[in-house]
Amino acid sequence: MELAALHHGQTEKHSVESKVPCRRRSPRGSLSPEQKWEIWLEVTSGELTQADAARKWGVDVATVIKLRKDAKNACLTRPGFRVRSKRGC
Repeated sequence: MELAALHHGQTEKHSVESKVPCRRRSPRGSLSPEQKWEIWLEVTSGELTQADAARKWGVDVATVIKLRKDAKNACLTRPGFRVRSKRGC
């Protein structure tokens, strides 16, 4: 199986995916801020791929992608920045 996977252009890293323990899918909104931080660290450091992290934490890959996008946006926005209204109030 590993040879077939390598033959079709997949890297050896993908063959490790089956060794990541699976968790059941979490109900919507059940990840704590600490869990989100752990996911972000694991994916950003290259310890796990997005797909592996999704399997490990029992969430959809889109959740991992959104988490990374939200973290990036939070880092790029200025803390305490408020948009002023056009009313002049």
